[in-house]
Amino acid sequence: MTKIVCDTRWIGPDEAGRFAREILARLGACKPLSLKTPLGGAWDALRIRRALKAARPDVYFSPGCSPPLGRPVPFVFTLHDLCLLRLSGEAMLGQRFHYRHVVRAAVRKAFRVLTVTEYSRQEIMRWTGVGPTRLVAVGCGVAPAFSPQGVRHSAPYPYLFFGGARRARENLPRLLAALKKSALDVQVRLVLAGKQDKAVGKLVFRAGVGERVAFAGDVPADQLPAWYRGAAAVIMPSLADGCPLTVLESMACGTPVLTSQTGALGEVAGDAALTVEPTDVESIAAGLRRIVEDQSLAQDLRRRGLERARAFTWDRVAQRIRGILDEAAGP
Repeated sequence: MTKIVCDTRWIGPDEAGRFAREILARLGACKPLSLKTPLGGAWDALRIRRALKAARPDVYFSPGCSPPLGRPVPFVFTLHDLCLLRLSGEAMLGQRFHYRHVVRAAVRKAFRVLTVTEYSRQEIMRWTGVGPTRLVAVGCGVAPAFSPQGVRHSAPYPYLFFGGARRARENLPRLLAALKKSALDVQVRLVLAGKQDKAVGKLVFRAGVGERVAFAGDVPADQLPAWYRGAAAVIMPSLADGCPLTVLESMACGTPVLTSQTGALGEVAGDAALTVEPTDVESIAAGLRRIVEDQSLAQDLRRRGLERARAFTWDRVAQRIRGILDEAAGP
């Protein structure tokens, strides 16, 4: 039997963490990497190398971007996107150095590098110059908890749910400006996942939408389906995002989705979401008006979203990854 060591430190509540949880749960015999140190940092790749030399597995697999230094054993790792390099404000200098000098070298040494969309695959190919066979777009899936049946979050107003983080890629300043421009019914609120902090408070104040925005607080992963089901729509006009689980999970809950027409999100959404130009405030504002006011469109998006989401299964993704790992381990 193939001896696989996996980096379980990636398991968590965010999209990359949910990807890690779903895949590792389906891989079968997979021994955790014996590291208790946090992910990232200048020395993480060296620590992984040392741990692998001690464990001597047939293959090492990371469901996130944590490759070893060099090539101590055959390895496969996951690179969801290059947002840390593409967008200012996404990464500190040390993170950018790590990507350019450790991750890029690791892409060239890995047996395979996984990503979840063809958009990201092409982007990584251009960045690294590696051939197309080295990079594999394995897709992603939807957990059974994300379905139209179940608890619906109840609020005293109709709400649009924004589940993104407050990073530059999530495009929150333009979304707030679009909310102001949209002139939606004053009863409709934009609900932001997470707690209100000083930085977001300033953005809301400057946009002049203080009475139109509410905060959900920290939403545990197991409560996300209820928030999606209760929303009039899920809003995700990101500038860039390589892990499009929020779009798929919202569709699987039967909720209309507004998202970006470009990049990985547009690729996954297809014609099952209302797509907008994420750099154009007027485009986002028009999209907000349509998805709230056009009930015929909203119903059509619910139907198409449910159908689209059924095509994405974690079992299929995990089966493909398992085949790659067995191939990497050799005969």
